[in-house]
Amino acid sequence: MQVHPQPSKKKKKSPSSLVQGLPLRVSKRCAKQSRKRQKGFSFLEIMIVIVIMASIAALVGPMLFSKLDDAKIDQAKIQMKSFRQALDLYQLDNSSFPTSDQGLEALLNKPTRGQIPLNWKGPYLRAKTLPLDPWNRPYLYRSNGSNQSIQSLGADGKAGGEGRDADILLE
Repeated sequence: MQVHPQPSKKKKKSPSSLVQGLPLRVSKRCAKQSRKRQKGFSFLEIMIVIVIMASIAALVGPMLFSKLDDAKIDQAKIQMKSFRQALDLYQLDNSSFPTSDQGLEALLNKPTRGQIPLNWKGPYLRAKTLPLDPWNRPYLYRSNGSNQSIQSLGADGKAGGEGRDADILLE
């Protein structure tokens, strides 16, 4: 009886020693390198984020600036109403409003020209200086003694205009 040697079977490597056909040591090294590479953002990812942010700013920016113009107009109206209240107090004390020549300055300092009030009990505004309009220009004041008007020339600083350039008038 003859014994034939059985064909030798190749020893298979265990699944833990192979990861996608690579020895375990090599796959660990690759995993560490890929983790190191994934810590930051790629140039393309950063550029995409910048483009998205710029698009949002382009859409939202004009809306915000129109709201800013509306806020300045509202601020001018509020300041003018504050002047009106101070003028009413002035009129109660002095029986007339400051003249155009005396201007709104009469609310802070006793007038020294024109009809000088005898019962001036000011200052009638809390400010140390006369507030400017939201566009950093003085308000225009006109009075004939019994009626008065306060005006801001708007964003353009010229009489007339439309939209944000329109004059703001309080009579």
